[in-house]
Order: sequence, then structure tokens, then C-alpha cells
Amino acid sequence: MDSSPQSHFRVDIKRVPPANKGMIDTHMRVRLATLLGTEVLAVPAGEVLDISLQMQEVDQGILVHFSCRTKAVGQCCRCLEDIVFPLDVDDSIIYFYRDERQRLIDQGDDEAEDYPIVDSDTITIEDEFIDAAIPLIPYQPLCSADCRGLCPECGEAFRHLPPGHTHDSIDPRFAALKGLFKDENER
Repeated sequence: MDSSPQSHFRVDIKRVPPANKGMIDTHMRVRLATLLGTEVLAVPAGEVLDISLQMQEVDQGILVHFSCRTKAVGQCCRCLEDIVFPLDVDDSIIYFYRDERQRLIDQGDDEAEDYPIVDSDTITIEDEFIDAAIPLIPYQPLCSADCRGLCPECGEAFRHLPPGHTHDSIDPRFAALKGLFKDENER
């Protein structure tokens, strides 16, 4: 198999053995065209994914198991520190033969319309890969569970400040009164 990354998630299934005759192990390298995640934490566009695949024919179609280990990068939502989040995508799905999917639709299976299908000698795993990966990426990522965030006065991350860090600040509504009390004390 060519080791240069593809720009698509299409897999050739011609070598998959017939049902009950075993499975095939293969892999693919795919370069992401767009980021995978959110603006806060994502696998960046251009990242090359090494995806391991196990495929076997079953009565309804082709059973595909895929797994990929990669990393999402972004920022902690509390302290804005850069973080790297390990991501292990692992899922299995059946790609249905067209006639088998149609049979399920005819039998009243409301979800069968959304089942992925075998497209002649290939399958495309992109949508299913994304569906498996997105729920693994935290919506509000943290650098650590006990991250205290940023000091509201100076904006520095609490982790970089000494214990007991405080600021002498006066409520702006009372700032004018401070001058009155100074004048009183000087008399």
C-alpha cells in the first residue's frame, strides 16, 4: 500500500474475503482537509491520520472496524494555556449492500435510510470516522481538572502566581470616598 497520505477516506474493498472466510487487516493514511473538532480544541487541518482497518463481509454488507490514535490541540478554557489532548478513535460499523438496505427500508426500518452503503468496490468512512471522533473531543477542555483559571485582576494564570496572590483594589463605586476620608484624617 502506498504510504503517501490520501485526501479522501475511500477504502477499496475488492480484497475483502467472502462471508465466513475471514477478514482483512489494512491501514490508510489520510490528510485532513479541515479541522476535526471545535475552534477551542481540534485535530488541525493538514494533519495526517494513520487509520487501521479490519474488514469482513457479513450477510448485510461489509463490517468495518477502524481505529486511529491522534491528538487534538487547543487551549484550556479556564487559563488559556496550550494543551494537547490524546484522541483514540475506535468504532465498528456495517456498510450495507444497496439491496439489503432497501429491503430494510421496505420492512419499515425508519433508520435504514441513513445507513452507510457499499458503493461498488469502495466504501467511504469519512462521515462515520467524524461521528466517532467528535464526541471524544471535550467541548470545554481543561489543562487539568483542578485548573483555577486566570486572576480576574491581572489576568495571569493562577498556576504561575504565588500562593495567596491578591490585589489591593477598591470598589470603583467607593473610589471617590477614599479621597474624602484622607481629607478628614489630615485635619
